[in-house]
Amino acid sequence: MAVAPTESYRSAQHLLIAWNGTDVLIVAEGSFREAPPGATLATRNLALSGAPGAVRAALAQYRSGSTGVPGLLAYASKTAGRSPIWVAVQGGVTLPFTGNAGNLNRLFHNLDYAILSADLAAPVKLDVTAFGRSQQAARDFEENLRAFLSLASAAEGRHQEIAALLDSIQVHRQGAIATASLSVPPEEIEKLVEPFTH
Repeated sequence: MAVAPTESYRSAQHLLIAWNGTDVLIVAEGSFREAPPGATLATRNLALSGAPGAVRAALAQYRSGSTGVPGLLAYASKTAGRSPIWVAVQGGVTLPFTGNAGNLNRLFHNLDYAILSADLAAPVKLDVTAFGRSQQAARDFEENLRAFLSLASAAEGRHQEIAALLDSIQVHRQGAIATASLSVPPEEIEKLVEPFTH
């Protein structure tokens, strides 16, 4: 897989990274005099890089004039709002997570979409919005997420600061939409990710 270094896109105004579990595609929007190293220009304002098959598919999709996953992007843009960083995940797929993170696949199983947005101003604000296929699916997501966070917190008994961060995550549900939110100092982000990388 050939992916252009992030440094090549310093002049980009927007950066989109798409991943289907196998191939990565990087789409950069900006004003390019020439293609960044390892990238292909779709237009003077769009540069593509990543797995060759993903780049070819993206070029074909762009030339067709239609969006490949309009529902996913519509949910993401509406939900993430003006957040500078966001991740959209289509439900019903098995992501190649390992360790404790592998348990996240159970959470996504009965969802249409899940959106993670991040506001990097101090404190960092992280929000997850999960769109269930039904109210029961959203309820299952809420209950499984609460159980997952509770077990992860209990497993961090010797690391009270990590347990406290996990315990501070606010989980709510209304109808078929479940949410989780957390405000955390920037220096604590690495500690928060640690339980998912064991």
